[in-house]
Amino acid sequence: MGRSDGRVRPGRAGAHQGHPGRRPAQRTALLARATTSRAGRGHLRYTPSSVTPHGEDSSSGLTTANGRLVRSDALALARSLPTGEVDLVYLDPPFGTGASRAMLKGRAKTAGGAGDVGPSQTIRDIAYADPLLDPSSQVELWQEVRRILRPGGAFFLHLDWRTVHASKVLLDGIFGADNFLNEIIWHYATGGVPTRWFSRKHDSILYYVSGPGHTFHRLQEKKYLAHKMSRKGVPEYRDERGWYRYRFLDDVWQIPWLTQDSKERTGFPTQKPVALLTRILEACTEPGDLVADFFCGSGTTAVAAIRLGRRWIAGDESERAIEISRGRIEEEERREREADRDRPTKRPAEANTDEVRSSRSSRTEREDGGGLGDGGNASHE
Repeated sequence: MGRSDGRVRPGRAGAHQGHPGRRPAQRTALLARATTSRAGRGHLRYTPSSVTPHGEDSSSGLTTANGRLVRSDALALARSLPTGEVDLVYLDPPFGTGASRAMLKGRAKTAGGAGDVGPSQTIRDIAYADPLLDPSSQVELWQEVRRILRPGGAFFLHLDWRTVHASKVLLDGIFGADNFLNEIIWHYATGGVPTRWFSRKHDSILYYVSGPGHTFHRLQEKKYLAHKMSRKGVPEYRDERGWYRYRFLDDVWQIPWLTQDSKERTGFPTQKPVALLTRILEACTEPGDLVADFFCGSGTTAVAAIRLGRRWIAGDESERAIEISRGRIEEEERREREADRDRPTKRPAEANTDEVRSSRSSRTEREDGGGLGDGGNASHE
């Protein structure tokens, strides 16, 4: 059984863009209540500031009230965490392209093409090294992930076509094939049209749990209609784009890639949208839960966790990654403080017109009776 309460809850305004509807003061209160409740159930409240990995570069990190940013090797950081204390781990490791990745400057990629390092670039331009990767070299790290997850904790591994298939075989041996719940396809549109194969326009995110008792909140998204359908018992809504219904999310996610003119973009070459991490955390964690990311890159996981009232641990061995993450996290924390000071705690009721909303279910995908593939997610289409 999942740890959700079984009640249907209204959507959070702006969830699709990564901005949960609750005010920061409300999220702070939720965080305090959640951690108190977990302690009451005998669950130790592990403090992110306790992280002390071997070989950590403490001069460039950051510690906040509910999170810790560490410059460290992923395996060393994982080993520094206690057994069974993390609720969710998201890893977005280098994909094994065989080339170092360069920072993106302004609206143009740096010399070398596609973000790869060119001969004229300095060490300052390099975001991280991305050597050819044998997935078996990651087994020890994945075993540590399995160890630090609480019973029923979630593991999301973000990969692409190069290593996803071999990685799944190895992960089945670590987590057990029965604990594999989804291969999530993140589909996006970017430039480039190959002439000898179909365009590769998706990443794969493998979703495992560490046993029974995992958290899962079914999310709904808007589905726009050609016209008003007027089906009995199926609510329909209208906004500036037209008529739409809500439907439960499946395992193919259409979330836009960050364009060159996106305000969210930092210049880190493989930066992921906050909307992607918001969706994962909304679906599979509760306020106050502890989230870890050992390849944090531009810090997107930490930003999403702060906005949603989750505790977090983020690390990367790249100096540029830590530099960018620190700036984003400090800015996010500053906004939280200003919002706590300037905005009222209470807010008027809002209509459910957000892009993605949450429904709480006390049943997991498997217990919904639809098997691993559909989870009983009936969709009005």
